[in-house]
Amino acid sequence: MKKKGFELSISVIVTIIIAIVLLGLGVLLLNKFIGGAQEIKTELDEETDQQLSLLLEAGEKAAIPFNSFDLRRGDSVVVGFGILNIEETRSFNFVVDESSAYDSENNALPFEADGWVRYDKDSVEIKSRETFKTAILLTVPDNATSGTYIFNVEVKYFPSQAQYALKKLYVNVR
Repeated sequence: MKKKGFELSISVIVTIIIAIVLLGLGVLLLNKFIGGAQEIKTELDEETDQQLSLLLEAGEKAAIPFNSFDLRRGDSVVVGFGILNIEETRSFNFVVDESSAYDSENNALPFEADGWVRYDKDSVEIKSRETFKTAILLTVPDNATSGTYIFNVEVKYFPSQAQYALKKLYVNVR
């Protein structure tokens, strides 16, 4: 009888250990997917930050210092993006959506931006004459067709969603 009780307690302990390991893996995956936008924010290099500052100081309502990229399938690039609020203190958000895509013969290519971009989708309050800088992570899917992909980066007032500014990103997939 004591031996059966001992075997039962070992199986319970093993089950608890497996459950803890699975929970830990789940938390890691969740952190990877949800926390990704915050991680890329720190990856803006000094040159990109300086270029963003120059464009925003020149009065551009939205700025992308480098907006054209030549990438291979599976490659990623961090794109610097900034907003200058020229009005009273307001809340803004921005959306990166697909605009169009063309192959080398100018034939339209279907695509959705969801699989390509990661960024912080939360709204941000910007005081009058202040700026906000962030990053957009562009990753070319492994199954992307060669061609030029154009993305709209649209800054909107929050919560009304009226357009404040619009910029374009160009990705040439080789």
